[in-house]
Amino acid sequence: MSGCSSSTDVTCDGEPNDVVEWPKYLLVNADPRGLFGNKPRFMGTEERILGITLETNEEGMLTGSSNRDESSVQFELKYVDLVFKYVEEKHSKGENVNPEDYFDISVIVVPQVRISGASWKAIVQARFYVSDNIDELKLAFSEILCLSNECSSSNPLTLNFGPNVITMKMEMRYIYESYNELPTFYKGDMSVYFSPFSSPALMDRALMALYTPKLVMSGEVMPPCTSFFPDYNMEREEFIQLLYKIYRSKCPLNDDNFRALCSAASKLGNELLLWPLYKNIVNDTSLDFPQRVNKSLQLGLDYAAKQMCYNAVKSGEWQNLQEKGFNARDYFGDIFYYKTVIPTIIEAIRDQLSYDPKVYGCLYEQKYPHKLPTFDTPADASDPNNVGLLIDGKIIFVNIGILRTFSRLECFYYENGAYHPKISNDLKEEMSIQNLRLIQIVLPLFQLLYGVNNYVQSNLVRACLIFANDHQMNEIVGEMEELLINELIDSPEKLLNHLKLAEKYGLKNLERKSLWQLECKEYHKFGLEMINLPEYQKLRIRNFVEERLCCGWAVEDEGLAKKEPTLLSSFLLNIDQNSKVIVKSMANSDILSVKDSFISDEPTFKSVSQSSSTGTAISNMAVTAKSWTAL
Repeated sequence: MSGCSSSTDVTCDGEPNDVVEWPKYLLVNADPRGLFGNKPRFMGTEERILGITLETNEEGMLTGSSNRDESSVQFELKYVDLVFKYVEEKHSKGENVNPEDYFDISVIVVPQVRISGASWKAIVQARFYVSDNIDELKLAFSEILCLSNECSSSNPLTLNFGPNVITMKMEMRYIYESYNELPTFYKGDMSVYFSPFSSPALMDRALMALYTPKLVMSGEVMPPCTSFFPDYNMEREEFIQLLYKIYRSKCPLNDDNFRALCSAASKLGNELLLWPLYKNIVNDTSLDFPQRVNKSLQLGLDYAAKQMCYNAVKSGEWQNLQEKGFNARDYFGDIFYYKTVIPTIIEAIRDQLSYDPKVYGCLYEQKYPHKLPTFDTPADASDPNNVGLLIDGKIIFVNIGILRTFSRLECFYYENGAYHPKISNDLKEEMSIQNLRLIQIVLPLFQLLYGVNNYVQSNLVRACLIFANDHQMNEIVGEMEELLINELIDSPEKLLNHLKLAEKYGLKNLERKSLWQLECKEYHKFGLEMINLPEYQKLRIRNFVEERLCCGWAVEDEGLAKKEPTLLSSFLLNIDQNSKVIVKSMANSDILSVKDSFISDEPTFKSVSQSSSTGTAISNMAVTAKSWTAL
């Protein structure tokens, strides 16, 4: 059979009269040229087979590999394997069960990464088709989905099929995709041994000196190192998380590795490490004010705790909590309450009563601002790990490890004791359009690389993108792409600019997002106007643009133009005796909503709307201002 895996002993080849012993439940690749073309018959009366097909707009029609032992079928995407796996969750068919609600097979859709520690997330337009015969697939429902290997174990996409469904097809179009692997630490001029007999982790000494000067300057990391940083009481996992963030790993943080990272950063006391952690916890909207303060105190992030307490007084939140009977001493404990909380509250009250307007109206971060590096101080010039970079006739001093690790040093040319950046024609043109000097681009870019600033002004984004591309700063290119993705499209010229940038610099997610926007009502008119612009004719992807404008899925189905993926993850797909397709969204096997249609018609299934609005999924995944890649 076309599509059968060589790793399974299930075969679909042979004459139509062949007898094939199937397991009780079997998921197979539903290639009509194979399985259903040969029409195998089954032994016994309890066998249940479900044919599954997957097609994407980038990988095309995929051939699945069936695994009989696990009752699953696996499709190979570019970065992950998308596995459709049978799970034991069957409704009992009794007197009180509505036939429309009965399903006899449940399948979870699980992305599996091929490299340990990697993370993958995709936002896709998805369309699901079902059939009760071998000749015809009809659309059942469509949704915007978020697929991720991080959340697949706790809340996987679950598809429950009624007994009349014998085959299902899933179609996907990418809106956004993110794939990241952990650093490997196989290159560098400094070795760290985690045990006397382990292979060393190699890293850049100058880069480590910037973030962990206590360790590098003390010589404790030099072999032979038989104990792990005893003077700092640092655990192996803490140091590993520290390395991941120093090397700008984009893999998501969870409670466990965030705690380990905070512990390591607090022990080293380096503001370059601590500042992004402060911002992360202060901006954590999943916790309320007392919870955020308590978490900060427990993790040793005192600045963040003081910032939130001080600002709570200025905003009136502290007073509101007191009126509601909040007992801060019991909640935070005596040590934290008297050492940190009370002194900060008193300071804020005193400042609020001050006649000095600078103190009266300011927030904590304004009173105690974090100083951004300017790279031109005497300390910068005397640092042996820094090199000179000639910008606008002035020397600035940046860490050589930053340049070696996050750019290609050969892209800068060395002359008269300093490195000189490349200034391409594209960069000159953008600087002229925005009336910029090179120093205005380089300063925020290196502050971003150092991890002390994650804000880039909108008029600098394209210039930073070009500079980063010219010097192979791939992490910065990716972060500028995220900012472009979240730009407001307010004209056909802006839409065309995004498509041109995506094409020129290989910004795949910007291309995906722009093509998807062409289908949406609010941008559709811009797309129609864009194709009349003279510059449009230079685009190489005009065919894709025009196809999306005319035949994009969201042109006719507004549900596929939603800015947020559905919060639902479980669906029931059924076909009754009259060939009527029934689609229901579910939670904990309970029916939430029903939208059905005849199989010959286009269904109009829509998910249950949520009472609380969530942030745009792409923004939550991508905005550099909220990204941990700034560390």
